[in-house]
Amino acid sequence: MKSFKIIYLFLFFSAGLSACDGLLDVQPVDAVTADQAITDAAGLQSAMLGVYDAFQSNSLYGRDLYIVGALSSGDAERTGTSLDYQQISNRNILADNAVTEGIWAQSYTAINQANAVIAKANSLGNLTEEQREQFLLQAYGLRALAHLNLVQLFGAIPYRDQPVQGLEGLDIARTSEAEVYENILADLEMVAEFSATVEGRSFMNLSGIMALDARASLYYATFLAQNGQSAGQCISALLIKPPLWKLQQALI
Repeated sequence: MKSFKIIYLFLFFSAGLSACDGLLDVQPVDAVTADQAITDAAGLQSAMLGVYDAFQSNSLYGRDLYIVGALSSGDAERTGTSLDYQQISNRNILADNAVTEGIWAQSYTAINQANAVIAKANSLGNLTEEQREQFLLQAYGLRALAHLNLVQLFGAIPYRDQPVQGLEGLDIARTSEAEVYENILADLEMVAEFSATVEGRSFMNLSGIMALDARASLYYATFLAQNGQSAGQCISALLIKPPLWKLQQALI
């Protein structure tokens, strides 16, 4: 009789554990993973618009990116009560400055979203080659823009070229300024060779890629000069690739 009781108890606890597993293994009803959300060109377009949306936040081109540049250069004066802006104006920024924290966090949000688009554009099998190039041109361009803003403001930064979900892979080492610039220019020069066109002035297109390439090259050459590099190395950084005729052709 005792052995029967032991068997019953074992079966009872086994059933209970199985029930717990079922209750705890619940799929979220208010969210979907990237794999579920992005399955075709329409889903990828929605994700691409999310990248643009990240750039128009108050922390970036919606406000603070302009204000930080103006205050730190002396082109504007802080007249309100914000201590965060005052620190930037005084060039004495504390680690808990909410403005710089917002720029940092929102820039990496945009970068992560761009990386997700890049990964999906390269893996989806139901895109035409033109669609794939259109998405990659925009995503690489916007990722380069976000990294360029960050390296100009913070110096050496973590350079991210893979999407991150959750906490895994969130903490990575900083990349040297020179390597960040080189990665930016390499990506821009790669997508500048694409034949696909992106319509609309509100979107990253070939003209935007070329202009961003020129800007990044100029800042990279300035960085090299400030760090004691030879004139030849600085001039090499200023050589815009592809050649300028392609930019002129894109603007016609």
